[in-house]
Amino acid sequence: MGDRRWPTALAILSATVLAASACGGSAQSDTPNGGEDAAEEQELIYVEAITGDPGGLNPQFAGGPIVNRITFSVYESLVEITDQYEIVPALAQDWEISDDERSITFHLEQGVQWHDGEPFTSSDVAFNFEEIMP
Repeated sequence: MGDRRWPTALAILSATVLAASACGGSAQSDTPNGGEDAAEEQELIYVEAITGDPGGLNPQFAGGPIVNRITFSVYESLVEITDQYEIVPALAQDWEISDDERSITFHLEQGVQWHDGEPFTSSDVAFNFEEIMP
């Protein structure tokens, strides 16, 4: 049988290269305020190694720990659940449950924008619910 040390060494080398590439230095600037303007303009990149194929990045259609780990950093929900299983506001700042408990009215956070600057609206929420209902 072949030498089994090479796959292990390659895995260690790959992990080291990934870790080193994720560590970036800060940009230096000649601005009088100590580089604050340069830091605000600097693009931030997050790198993380995952152990498998996520199979999709839409949490409405794909699930599991890998998908959740990735999409938790990208998507935000109307509400979140704490470690004590309490429902707390996220994109919905408040909500009301009807007397018959058959509908919920969410009051959305104001000033939220998509990555392209478009405002987040109730139409976006409706689209997501309509997307998963079929």
